[in-house]
Amino acid sequence: MMLFVIQFAIVLTCIGIGGRFGGIGLGAAGGLGLAILTFGFGVPPDSPPITVISIILAVITCIAILQAAGGLDLFVTIAEKILQKRPGAITFLGPAVAYLFTAICGTGYVAFSIYPVIAEIAADARVRPERAMSMSVIAANFGLIASPVSAVVTGTIAVFSGLHVSALDILLITVPGTILGCLVGCLFVYKRGHDLETDPEFQRRVAEGEFESVKTGERTISIISKTAKKALMIFISGIILVVVLGSVPELRPVWNTSAGVERMSIPTALQIIMLTTACIIMMVCRISPSKLDSGSVFKAGLVGVVAIFGLSWMMSSGNDSNLLIVFYVQIMPDDFVMQFHRF
Repeated sequence: MMLFVIQFAIVLTCIGIGGRFGGIGLGAAGGLGLAILTFGFGVPPDSPPITVISIILAVITCIAILQAAGGLDLFVTIAEKILQKRPGAITFLGPAVAYLFTAICGTGYVAFSIYPVIAEIAADARVRPERAMSMSVIAANFGLIASPVSAVVTGTIAVFSGLHVSALDILLITVPGTILGCLVGCLFVYKRGHDLETDPEFQRRVAEGEFESVKTGERTISIISKTAKKALMIFISGIILVVVLGSVPELRPVWNTSAGVERMSIPTALQIIMLTTACIIMMVCRISPSKLDSGSVFKAGLVGVVAIFGLSWMMSSGNDSNLLIVFYVQIMPDDFVMQFHRF
């Protein structure tokens, strides 16, 4: 028991050290913890999480090319139009849009792009912005858990691949649960705090000119290009195909091996479909090579992969500590947030 406590303390210390530097620092700190556990305590190292990393790389590649084609900007434009139609319902509509678009895209990049829009529309409708904003942030995180192409779901599929758990099996649990959680959360914050019309602090700021109203009709909405529409349709088709292939084993090819008949695994099928989808988007939309790896999603995603490599390798090593942790990267415009889910 004491040995477990010491090893667990080492893991937490390394996470704390890496957290101070963020990004690549988390991966490097994971390597330090693994070195201490293996060389210092003789803990046998587990195999690197190659399958999880490969899946995340394939998904990041697809989303990065979608971004280069304008698909993520299209998501933001659609979100603005939806939110502008019913500004009075922003407390429910804002989280719903953040949830839906994050679940479709598999990245929090879209959600972070629409947060300012949600805040402005709420203020113009005289609804306390923190009501919609607080639940929109939570709903976006829920959307990642309910997305068939997010790193958390794909990583879970990789970990549970030997148990024949499909993407549909996971989504049948996460989607209803997260939708119910979002609804309950929205009801909880619906009347949270004073209305802006009766809030003395808000009225003071309006009187002193500190608050500048932005009318819904005055917002400039980006022009939706045909290229972005094509990219988005191809991407959604790829997501649907991933779910179908992961849920219907008979659709995946089989081979005769020395161990018998072997069917293509779900993680392998997911990687192939995501890379194929990315290639189709790239060719159909004729994306410039200079744009393929210049987007924020690609850069932040690679940094996240480094963190995943070091930390998950450290945490999955050791029979005594049994620190199996699956985690996901929530892509942000300039950085990423690492969140952990322990089974």
